[in-house]
Amino acid sequence: MSVVFSVAQIEVLYGRIHWVWVNVAIYLACLLVALPSIAYRPNAYLYSLCLLSPLIGLLILNSNRCRELRHKMVEIRHKREAIIAALKKQGRWKWW
Repeated sequence: MSVVFSVAQIEVLYGRIHWVWVNVAIYLACLLVALPSIAYRPNAYLYSLCLLSPLIGLLILNSNRCRELRHKMVEIRHKREAIIAALKKQGRWKWW
């Protein structure tokens, strides 16, 4: 699950913002797994951490700063694709 989360974060940083929904799904899955465990009377501190961690992650994903970051990464991806297309047209594009 952590590999999927990491891949989704990397894809978001590359400007593919639809991958943020993978992160949302993972946060929701963690929250839904933690909710029914109240029946087993867990430690209050650990249970509160299990509930607050995904909620804080969702709050961060929904923040204005994170939205600005995603839109900026999309702009950078479009610029990068335009530069690569221009270099390919000139025949100077080399993939290392």
